[in-house]
Amino acid sequence: MNDRIFFVMVRVIVTLDDFQDRIVSIVKSRHGLRSRAAAISYLIQDSADDYLELKPSFIKKLERARTSKHLHFKNVEELRKHIEKC
Repeated sequence: MNDRIFFVMVRVIVTLDDFQDRIVSIVKSRHGLRSRAAAISYLIQDSADDYLELKPSFIKKLERARTSKHLHFKNVEELRKHIEKC
């Protein structure tokens, strides 16, 4: 099994109005960041949790899947036989 993790960086050209540029500059100076790109990354990371929250119903499904019994098959043929029986 390959345990390597690859991160892909994406370059983006962003058009900001004066107010947005001022906010990025304030974040950059307030947090001692080296560039505006770092300030934009900081803003994205800071607000990511607001958008990436998991629904409680999904968390319950994950917990049920984690604690339930699982079927194990040695190969695809065993899986096919099991599916045909059901």
